[in-house]
Amino acid sequence: MLALAALFGLAVLALRGGGGEEEGDDGTPQRAARACAAPRMRFTAERPVRATEQATVRIPVEETVEGQGARVTARGASESTAQATADAVVRASASAARRACARGATAEEAEQRAARIAERRGHAAARRAALRSVRRRTPAALEQLRDRARTQARERATERARAGVPGVRRQLRERAELEAGSG
Repeated sequence: MLALAALFGLAVLALRGGGGEEEGDDGTPQRAARACAAPRMRFTAERPVRATEQATVRIPVEETVEGQGARVTARGASESTAQATADAVVRASASAARRACARGATAEEAEQRAARIAERRGHAAARRAALRSVRRRTPAALEQLRDRARTQARERATERARAGVPGVRRQLRERAELEAGSG
């Protein structure tokens, strides 16, 4: 029975290649080196966003003219529409470390292999995390951009409408004077 167990053990060693030992160039047994690495990798994702909004502002204008026993009031409005666009970039950074182990003929080769594999996996994980964060932040950033664009459009429209008030006032006065004179 003991002989059978010894024979079985020798067969297993022969199939495994001598317990992990390989012969080097000079014929001496050499063990394969194993190394692990887990470097922290960083990735920054960016997504440009743009919002365009439009605003209309209406400023009521009233002119009253008295003439030849009549009082005439003319009403109108100075109205302007403006459009504004706001741009921004949503950014998010993430870092991740993924552990990887590798074998090599030398310890240095094993370390380099493990580092390459771990870097590739860590970079991919950091990229996924950063993109996920950008997707999560984009709706809020877009809403802020819309608010900014809406405010800019309203300010421009108000400025234009105010600039038009004197012209509307002049037209209303002329119309009211015509009606007061003919009445």
